[in-house]
Amino acid sequence: MTEEMRLLWELRKEKYSTKELLELHENPLNLYKEESIEGPIIDIGCGQSTYVLEYYKKSKKVYAIDSDDFQLNSLKERADDIKTAESGEIIYINGIFPAHKLPNEIFSIVVLSNFLHFFSLKNCHKIIDKISSHTTAGSLILTQVHSSDHYVNQRKQKSHFKHFFQKADLDELFIPRGFERMYFAQIEHENSQSHDAIVHEWIRRVHNRVYNSYNEDIIKKEAERYLEGNRQTHITSIYRKT
Repeated sequence: MTEEMRLLWELRKEKYSTKELLELHENPLNLYKEESIEGPIIDIGCGQSTYVLEYYKKSKKVYAIDSDDFQLNSLKERADDIKTAESGEIIYINGIFPAHKLPNEIFSIVVLSNFLHFFSLKNCHKIIDKISSHTTAGSLILTQVHSSDHYVNQRKQKSHFKHFFQKADLDELFIPRGFERMYFAQIEHENSQSHDAIVHEWIRRVHNRVYNSYNEDIIKKEAERYLEGNRQTHITSIYRKT
């Protein structure tokens, strides 16, 4: 993780309590909870995942994989915030997927939230091949990815995102591998005032701590440029192994 991104996640950790994050959390997998199969759950590239926290509260066994110690330690602190006698088990794994081997398990649910768009579509095929071997009939895979309408793609900006998705891309990844699409939603929304306030403070901290710059006019203008037309557009999908 870059120093700039670490500052953003540190700020989000300061601003949002675990309770607040869970209150904001929406999980379309719950539409299929009555037909879900039993088994462990895995969240790949988890960060401070509310999916991990939700299933931990529901007494599930959850694997949380991330390549950054800060994110895993922060997730553990958040899990400790909500721990009860009924809580499940979280197994924290510091690893870079897909290079890192997956646990020797068959998963009931695989969460790929804000993960696949960091890879080319070609590499996404390799990732899904690897994950598919750890699923069985009834397993669900949730993906959340940036869509082709995402503002970064529309502006043709240079970024660390390798692919912006359409429905056909996701179907190409899953359907030939024995999955059926259960859920698809492309969501576009304006940022909240609290989000914009965090961005302003984040850019200030980046200037102060990374670049040793304290010019408030420059910081304000950069934040305004960053947020201009910054509508979030993403795709959430769920595929089930047949």
